[in-house]
Amino acid sequence: MVRCSGSFHDVDGMWALMAGNHLFIDGLGNSVTGLEAMRKAWQAYFAMVPDYWIRVERQIYQDSVVAMFGKAGGTLASDGRLDRANQWEIPAAWQAIVSGGGVGRFSQITNLSGRS
Repeated sequence: MVRCSGSFHDVDGMWALMAGNHLFIDGLGNSVTGLEAMRKAWQAYFAMVPDYWIRVERQIYQDSVVAMFGKAGGTLASDGRLDRANQWEIPAAWQAIVSGGGVGRFSQITNLSGRS
């Protein structure tokens, strides 16, 4: 099992792993394309959920595709404060496709109805 937090919030480190034409698709089907747009999106997300984490419980690799399964969670900040009432944890899966010298596409699949 892999738990990602702390260094996971290293936006520049994440950015360095992405291909120039990177495409991110979130659990609601929203997408962000391009490196600078991704940097801004992650910075905004980590401001909204400062303690965001993922826990990868299983990984499957095939050629240039990695699928990961586990959970994600965090606390939605309210006026810059973290209130336990705003904590959440959900089942999640992720798919990364390597192309163009980095992660070309990263998709997140979440079960928002499973929010706890």
